[in-house]
Amino acid sequence: MFHWIPAVTAMATFGWSYYAYVFVFCGKYVKEQALHVVFIMVYHLLLFFCLWPYAMTTFTSPAPVPQSFHFSTDERRALESCANSPTRKTAVLEAMADKRGVLTRSSGGLVAHCDRCQCIKPDRCHHCSKCQRCITKMDHHCPWFNNCVSFRTYKYFLLTLFYIVVLGAYASLSTSFYLWHSNPRRSLLELSLHIPFLVIVGRSGGDCDGSLPRHPPRVRRPQSQHDRVYAGPRIQGGWRFFRSGCSSELRGGQYACKIQRRAKSVLWTYSPGIK
Repeated sequence: MFHWIPAVTAMATFGWSYYAYVFVFCGKYVKEQALHVVFIMVYHLLLFFCLWPYAMTTFTSPAPVPQSFHFSTDERRALESCANSPTRKTAVLEAMADKRGVLTRSSGGLVAHCDRCQCIKPDRCHHCSKCQRCITKMDHHCPWFNNCVSFRTYKYFLLTLFYIVVLGAYASLSTSFYLWHSNPRRSLLELSLHIPFLVIVGRSGGDCDGSLPRHPPRVRRPQSQHDRVYAGPRIQGGWRFFRSGCSSELRGGQYACKIQRRAKSVLWTYSPGIK
């Protein structure tokens, strides 16, 4: 329940900014009818562009690890039989990874697997302690969405950041310029408290104007936040294996080229459970 506090705070900020701009600024201070309509129409359009990807990022369930990557009964028995022999266990895990076409290895050079989820981790998959399961192509868990930014949500996450910056800049600039032009000698402190706070929040862009520029270079490389912080997996050929163009990256295509040529029964990106 407490995990929803940042997300509820973000939603409350949207609601408050709507009231401050539409009902206080446009309803009380904008006297010209034509300008009143233009301000409200543009604000509603940008707000829709902002709320739609925000809702998609928040409520879209992260893509599950395909069933083919989970341990079979025989594989569980094999792992249990070599629990006290690290060398044998490494060999068993290597065989499992080769069978599933997994190319990447952990920073220690071992096959990435999850004992809690009982699976071999697909390339660029990580276990999220908040979601309590492995997340495919995980970038990070964002508390403002109470969801993982991952395979299904990364594009919506970037759109949300972009339109929050645009919406904040529009609300701040339109408010400050109009009020300054209508009465240059009036201080913002003389107005309703909603107005100066609207200008401040708008200029900060919900703190997204600072984080947005960091993501396009990661799409181009490509490299996730999790890979950057934790040094990322090891793969022969480096990150060039995952490079397939920016448009493909935003569609969820950050996977090794060799894996993409494998059969659909093995390739997890073609799993019916992933859109």
